[in-house]
Amino acid sequence: MELFSERMGITPKQPIQLDYIDNDLKNRLWNALHECYLKEGGDLNDYSRSDAKFHQIVTTLWNEFFKEPLNVVEKNSSARNYELIMDRFYGLDWYRIYDILDYIAAMFPKVKFVETCNAILEEENSGYRFVADKLAPITDKMEITEIEDAIDSSPGPIKTHINKAVEFLSKKPKPDYPNSIKESISAVESICTIIAKKDKALLSDALHEIDKHIEIHPSLKIAFEKIYAYTNNEGGIRHALIEQNDKVGAEDARYLLTSCSAFINYLIVKCSKAKIDLKI
Repeated sequence: MELFSERMGITPKQPIQLDYIDNDLKNRLWNALHECYLKEGGDLNDYSRSDAKFHQIVTTLWNEFFKEPLNVVEKNSSARNYELIMDRFYGLDWYRIYDILDYIAAMFPKVKFVETCNAILEEENSGYRFVADKLAPITDKMEITEIEDAIDSSPGPIKTHINKAVEFLSKKPKPDYPNSIKESISAVESICTIIAKKDKALLSDALHEIDKHIEIHPSLKIAFEKIYAYTNNEGGIRHALIEQNDKVGAEDARYLLTSCSAFINYLIVKCSKAKIDLKI
């Protein structure tokens, strides 16, 4: 929410937080962990308390995320272990704070936690949001919806490619943009070969074949043929997967992931109308 002082220009607006986390954002993300996970089970000041869920979260973080000796937390009270986790959290670099959020969301899934974090990240002007339960440098709600819809609605191989595209885009501290683009294009290629019933076909060939099964607007088909050509030319992504391509940035990977997800959703709706079964 934009406060009075910000509207009046007295307090400067917070710039997008991309490679740092300020104290306000850090505190609120800790509060999300506290509210959704760490305060469960009663009074943290009760040294006699035995809370199995809290103990599981603490020992999992201590062992698998922080990689510290378990005997340290096994002999402590709940209150002391809470303090240990909090101290470690506040000592993390910005990207490791996002790592721990990623880790908690994967190991102990909770819709409330993801929704709470996304609300905080938006309000504090972070450059990241949870997309398909992974933190990614995507902030637009419509883009997030397109990507998550494509993951939820797609057959296995397409879902795998999109998830990998998100993972490469979200890789910290250094994202892998070329491989994210490769996976986005591979997702489109995969659904087109399924529709065309041509397992080994390239995207350019499959796009021509699917006309026999569903009607695609010619402009859309031409657009994706050109995108495919871009990723396959001599300087393109698929010819430079091992080497880092300095010309490929976050904006390229994000655009391709969102566009490919939207195109996949478009094809899924077209197949549904044509009564084409996409199950493999």
